[in-house]
Amino acid sequence: MIKTSITIILLCAMLPDAASQKPLAGYDIVTVDSVTVEKSVEKFPAGYDTQIQEKIVDELRKKKVFPEVINALLEMSAPTPAKPLKRAILKTRIIEYKPGNRALRYTIGWGSGATKIRAKFTFHDAETGSELFSTTQQGKFLGFVNIYGPGRNHSASESSGDLVDALIREIRKQR
Repeated sequence: MIKTSITIILLCAMLPDAASQKPLAGYDIVTVDSVTVEKSVEKFPAGYDTQIQEKIVDELRKKKVFPEVINALLEMSAPTPAKPLKRAILKTRIIEYKPGNRALRYTIGWGSGATKIRAKFTFHDAETGSELFSTTQQGKFLGFVNIYGPGRNHSASESSGDLVDALIREIRKQR
């Protein structure tokens, strides 16, 4: 009985703790790199890739997912602190976009004519360049409410917001 208890205690001590298994644990800074769109993706709103990048940066900052978030297009890295901080780079690639159908969204509803966007997010270590973590997420705009949003790409904006929310939920699981 005592040998069994000692064996179990030793095995538990040898197992890595949960924090060390999470690939984004210990990273203090994330640089959000520019969003790319695969060539096979049709009907993606022109120039909307930079808006998605800004949305990712804004939401990561607002929800304080990382202590520091850097937009690769607009900002330079802060001066090197006395204590070296671990930095990750987030690369986003839009792999699918379906604009849906506004008429179906507003008349039938219940998911008919939904706008969908799917992206692959990959985190790399800034120092080594090695891949830390990768996930594919999807965002949707179902458009149940019969109102017209601001601007022409309201459905794209709403579906990308859903996409960023899914990304943040996944990041929190990995930290």
